[in-house]
Amino acid sequence: MPRIPRGSPLEADRWYVSPVAIEPDPRWPDRPPYQARQGDVFSDVASIWLASRPIAIARDYQPEGNRTRFYRYFEDEHPAHPFDWEHGEDFIVRGIRTWAVLMTMDCDLDTIRPFLTFALYRTFDHTHSERTRGLVRRRARYRSWYMPPLDGLQLPEGYVDFARLTTVHPSAVDLATRRASMTDEVRDTLRIDFMDFLNLEREEHHEGGGDI
Repeated sequence: MPRIPRGSPLEADRWYVSPVAIEPDPRWPDRPPYQARQGDVFSDVASIWLASRPIAIARDYQPEGNRTRFYRYFEDEHPAHPFDWEHGEDFIVRGIRTWAVLMTMDCDLDTIRPFLTFALYRTFDHTHSERTRGLVRRRARYRSWYMPPLDGLQLPEGYVDFARLTTVHPSAVDLATRRASMTDEVRDTLRIDFMDFLNLEREEHHEGGGDI
């Protein structure tokens, strides 16, 4: 599609449609695709981050009597069984469950075991000035990608935070919380703007700093 330049709001007739049906690829009849597309909006996704160091590691231990206990170690400690960094350990991290937008590209969603990357959705609140809201609506902030309210789903006006990404296994996402898909025009612009953010492009006409 022709690229809609930054500083221009999206004027698609419809931003959202009901979750689109994902048809199997006839080239791979035995490999069902993941039932979502880039830009799909989910209402209950985990967004996690490491809040501080040292990193805390969790382990389950089942002594005699089959009573499971929970143990926590830190990366600078020396438990009886050394940390297994080759196969992985369970980290204790801070997280929330909230609205998010799927950023994984469709070609990756059609693989056998896709990993899903979600961007956190933030609603406008008292910390966002009217000037900042206007910049976001015009797509003049690289980190913040505007989204209008989702009618009927109680999703207020806000933005996708490209800098707050969480990658999870498909089994950690409830597909029943997939609430909407973006129209093709809007979805293509999301992809283009996300790549701009990843490539750290900057333009001088953004009116300077701001609170996003």
